[in-house]
Amino acid sequence: MQAVKPGADTQQVLAGMCPYLLSEDGAWRAARPMREHRCTAVRPPAPLSADKQRRLCLVEAHRTCPAFEAAQDRRAAELARAGISSYALAARQNRPLARTTPVALDRPTAVSSPRALVAGYERLGQIGLVALILLAGLALVVARVLPSDNAGAARSPSPPLAAAATASAAASDPRESPSDRPEPTRTPRRTERPSPTRPAQPETYTVKRGDTLTEIAERFDTTVAVLQRLNSIANPSQLRVGQELKLPQQ
Repeated sequence: MQAVKPGADTQQVLAGMCPYLLSEDGAWRAARPMREHRCTAVRPPAPLSADKQRRLCLVEAHRTCPAFEAAQDRRAAELARAGISSYALAARQNRPLARTTPVALDRPTAVSSPRALVAGYERLGQIGLVALILLAGLALVVARVLPSDNAGAARSPSPPLAAAATASAAASDPRESPSDRPEPTRTPRRTERPSPTRPAQPETYTVKRGDTLTEIAERFDTTVAVLQRLNSIANPSQLRVGQELKLPQQ
């Protein structure tokens, strides 16, 4: 189907459309393929592909459609049962009557005009403004309630602060005698234990088997030279078992 150009015979275009091609609610139909179109010649109304609408439903070829022919036969039978002559009905249809089903030459939209779209946005803005005003009022109420609780807490001083103020007033009162004041408790001092005294070093040492003058000097915290001088030893390696050696005294 070709698009309708300005100045074209619109009645001819509409006459070529299948009368059973309607929207799902039966309120409108368009002069071009639409996914909202349904074939109302069958029950229940069936959806139609865009290709079938273009080559069959929107052109004169719809008169050869089996669904269209069956719907026409049912209509003629219903008229016959109602006692209505097809000739009288045809003469009636030739009179200029208002069309009950609108035909859209372009795709219908949910918004009727840009003005309606702008009005919808204005309504949303008004709702948002009212919500902001309500939130601001709620914040003011909360701000007035909370400071009253804090003021009550400030009027009643906490026990540590009250006790400190009482103690300061008592200390500055000259009528209070020193004997009435409690004496501070004294912390006992830790007594240091005296370090154990080192046993006195013996005055002599008896040489035993295997002793050397160096080992004896290290054992009694002295030197080989001191032992040689005290005991008149010329050769440190010549020690005798049982020999008495004098030791230096600390």
